Amino acid sequence: MKKILLPILFILIYSTSIQAQIKLDILKDSIQKILADKKVKGLSLALVQKDSIHFMGGIGFSDTTTQTPVTHETLFRVGSVTKSFIALGILQLEAEGKLSVNDKLKDVLPELEFQNQWADKHPVRIIHLLEHTAGFDDMHFNEFYNFDKPGTPMSEILKINPRSRTCRWQPGLKHSYSNPGYGILGFIIEKISGQSYEDYVTEKILRPCGMKNASLKFDDATLKRLSKAYKSDGKLVEAFEIALRPAGMLNASSGDMAHFMQVLLNYGTKDSINIFSKIMLEQMEKPSSTLIARNGYPYGYASGCIVDSREGVLLKGHAGGIDGFLSNYIFNREKDFGIFYSYNNMTGGVGSKVRKLCFEYFGLEDLKEKTPEVYKMTPEQLRQFEGVYKMTNPRNQMMAFISNIFDPVKVFADKDTLYYSKIFSSETTALLPVSSHSFRKKDETIPTHLFQKDNIFINNTGDGFHEKQNGFLTYLTSYSFAGSFILGVFSFILWIILGIFKWRGKLKSIPTLKDLFFFGLAPVTLLLGTIFFQMNISHFAEVAQVNLPNIVFTTSTILYAIFVMLGSYYYFKNITKQPVLMKIFMTVLAALSIFLLVYFIYFGVIGLRIWAY
Repeated sequence: MKKILLPILFILIYSTSIQAQIKLDILKDSIQKILADKKVKGLSLALVQKDSIHFMGGIGFSDTTTQTPVTHETLFRVGSVTKSFIALGILQLEAEGKLSVNDKLKDVLPELEFQNQWADKHPVRIIHLLEHTAGFDDMHFNEFYNFDKPGTPMSEILKINPRSRTCRWQPGLKHSYSNPGYGILGFIIEKISGQSYEDYVTEKILRPCGMKNASLKFDDATLKRLSKAYKSDGKLVEAFEIALRPAGMLNASSGDMAHFMQVLLNYGTKDSINIFSKIMLEQMEKPSSTLIARNGYPYGYASGCIVDSREGVLLKGHAGGIDGFLSNYIFNREKDFGIFYSYNNMTGGVGSKVRKLCFEYFGLEDLKEKTPEVYKMTPEQLRQFEGVYKMTNPRNQMMAFISNIFDPVKVFADKDTLYYSKIFSSETTALLPVSSHSFRKKDETIPTHLFQKDNIFINNTGDGFHEKQNGFLTYLTSYSFAGSFILGVFSFILWIILGIFKWRGKLKSIPTLKDLFFFGLAPVTLLLGTIFFQMNISHFAEVAQVNLPNIVFTTSTILYAIFVMLGSYYYFKNITKQPVLMKIFMTVLAALSIFLLVYFIYFGVIGLRIWAY
């Protein structure tokens, strides 16, 4: 009997193994087609479950010149994935009793310069840095890179631009992604542990998790093992050390990330050794400091870990992008899977396709969370949420003038469904009620849009914090911006046409010619300056430097102001000489142009020196 069973058992195991390999080969072939279509040279990939590694390796090349293939040991720059490990370093120090995430920042780092006008009642705490809820700006351009002295201590790096560390609202109210916060966390690790943050995290987090190749440093040894990065045209992307290193300087291989994800799936245990406590990981994975978190909402940005849903699957993890690399790791402990991918090109749309293929590999239908039942609400109940809402938590405050114009949303009810749309978009998104104040999109399984008291609308699990505004003023601002540019460009074209007629002797007197010229030249100059800047800035590193594109952009904003003022001067000088229709046109054009100039001055756009921001 044994002689019969053993061969049968062997055949079954071998057959299962063959089927698994075929399934994996199909996945790799599908990914390879995506990479070829998007002109991506190489991808690092890990697929794991808590007790098995399905795949760790690569597809394509880490160096096309030498035809070096991506392997499970090839390092990729994983950008903000670094934040998960910095957060774990902080939580490890808390577990050792050396700090608390509720400690006040000013008590832990009294030497650090930052501004908080709500400090008496709402101090900045470590947890606010972990969850991006301190209200700080994201890094300013001159905080992007450290060109002068690689490896500069964080105490010195944080002196570069303290202006980014100004609380724009009371800490703990809104989420706004801020890399400087993680720079500070790295400094806290150094001060409390007495080691560089690189050495502490490597010793306490990376190596215990089995991440043998991973490196937080940017030294020669690391660079030799690091994949090259490419633009879509095949040219190399130059690698630089970022200034706020704790926010995004980890270099990791698929093998490293495979072992790390297995530790997470096993609640912090590796080879029967407990590296992280279950309580510590639960803290890492649960938001706690925002307004919506305090009201029981369990999704969004926690401590270096994002909790949300994609294609109907509940995910935890973190994404990252840096100088030619895009990365992401995601896992679901209950469904027992972990996925990591990183590719050496910043072409969009690749990650979502790779992720979807990986879901299918693991069995997408089995992974989907149960769709919540639609909570019954009457049209009258839905109408309480109607209104115009403006986003009030821009990632970069410098860009608030853009978000104020393009990001307001209109929320409206139609029968038994709630909808919202952006102010310049005809596309509407239907929201299905999950509770009396939370909603989800049709294809999602968790509530992603919430309404809070005081007329607050939060979408995308906390990224978009909108507050109800006066609809008339909001529309006036947005359409004045659009109208000013449209009429301005039209007036420039009209000036050319009228000028030709006058030159040919068809018109004897055109009192409005100078008005049209300057009002029209203003938006044209700003548009050309912006286009020139975008076409000639090929790397973030150039944004923080004094160079021709930056100077041209700054000059274009100043010329915009000068031309609007000159147009206004000639408008008031010639207004009584205009025909009725031209008088109406010029009055509207002048009003919109002056309004927009005041708007730009208020937000600091005029004379903006990007390299010094």
